[in-house]
Amino acid sequence: MNNLEFKIDEIKKLLEQGQIEVAMSGIKTLLMQLELKTLKDEIVEIEGLYNIVYSDRLKSNISYDKFAESANKTIKSILIILNKILKTKSTLPLGPTETLPDVFKQKDVDTVSSTKKFVK
Repeated sequence: MNNLEFKIDEIKKLLEQGQIEVAMSGIKTLLMQLELKTLKDEIVEIEGLYNIVYSDRLKSNISYDKFAESANKTIKSILIILNKILKTKSTLPLGPTETLPDVFKQKDVDTVSSTKKFVK
């Protein structure tokens, strides 16, 4: 399993655990690492999806449930794009020595209360 596959699996696990905020942070980190000219269209598409969810999140009238539902669907869409990247670009410059950011190591994150700080 290469590094991208591992990170995609980590994001899927976070999503299954309901840790949407943490999964979104993981995707943002992954995007920063995937700065490849050859993947420009795919990265722009992922960033567009990502930004839509965050603009929704910052609206004061959106409930956490609506945000979570939207983010969940968006993350699944992003994972589909990442899997396409994985299939078409088998050798991505994500070095084997890179470690996961701390955000992936947070196991007991209370996403509901952390999101409610932003959604009032």
